[in-house]
Amino acid sequence: WGLSTRLTGRYSHKEHKDPAFFFNVVRKDDDYGATLTVWHRSLSLWGITPKLNFARVKTPSTIPELYNRYSNRVY
Repeated sequence: WGLSTRLTGRYSHKEHKDPAFFFNVVRKDDDYGATLTVWHRSLSLWGITPKLNFARVKTPSTIPELYNRYSNRVY
């Protein structure tokens, strides 16, 4: 049918050496992310194919008041 998809994922762990100034806790973050891309191969103009992307990011932290992040994006 000409419909194509791509799913990518990522993970990272970040650990800081010193405790945070106000919280006296060593900051540790886990970063999770996934992106789903969908496009149709026959829809292209001058070699450019438009693609629809959905990206989700989740970053839990040991200092949640400042560094927790959850986001969804469509572009």
